[in-house]
Amino acid sequence: MSDARGDSGNHPFLNLRPLPHFASSHHRFAVGPALGVSSQSPVNRPIANQSSWEYARASPPLPGSLPIVLCGRVDLRGCRIARIRRRRNLMSADNKALVRRLYEEVWNKRRLELVDEIISPSHALHDPNLTDSSVGPDAYRRQVSRFIVGIPDLRFTIEDIVDEKEKVAVAWTISGTHTGEFMGIPATNKKVYVEGITINHIVDGKIMDSYISWDTFGMMQQLGVVPALGQTKSFTAR
Repeated sequence: MSDARGDSGNHPFLNLRPLPHFASSHHRFAVGPALGVSSQSPVNRPIANQSSWEYARASPPLPGSLPIVLCGRVDLRGCRIARIRRRRNLMSADNKALVRRLYEEVWNKRRLELVDEIISPSHALHDPNLTDSSVGPDAYRRQVSRFIVGIPDLRFTIEDIVDEKEKVAVAWTISGTHTGEFMGIPATNKKVYVEGITINHIVDGKIMDSYISWDTFGMMQQLGVVPALGQTKSFTAR
């Protein structure tokens, strides 16, 4: 059976040429000559003993090539994926900015009036050290006030921040001087440095849940309420 492409290896109906580089890698070839390019130009004249497919693969892309492919349609999956990625990147940046604003504006600058803009009305604060209600912006405001009263020069430092979909995890440290009552402990005038992690769940541009884990035991040791390791006997003998 003879080859439908003819003796020269050229397809009798299709003259293939590569699409521009922005076309999908799976659909690089268009039908017919490019706009403004003569069908007798060197690009459209196949080399002897070379198929149109091979010639098209070896030819440089033409600026005037149209996105017409052999299957009659263009695969737009790449465009959709790119849009989804851009949307996710924007959401990721917005979520991180929201969390940074919470620590920098509310905690470090004491702007408690911004809590309602950042914290959802149904926000739940998950902290094992809390004994009262932990739902809503007011509960979060009380938590901030509790720390500020006990450690007036308190400062949050974000050590690392990562996100995954609607969650933003923050590794942080707090530092300051214990000059007021905190967690039932009278002022000790001691410096504290505590590490912690908070996982924030963000929905519709506000923080819905905050899961907190911090070194409470280490803080108690720094305040002298709990003996440091290796000092248990001397602490008990007082």
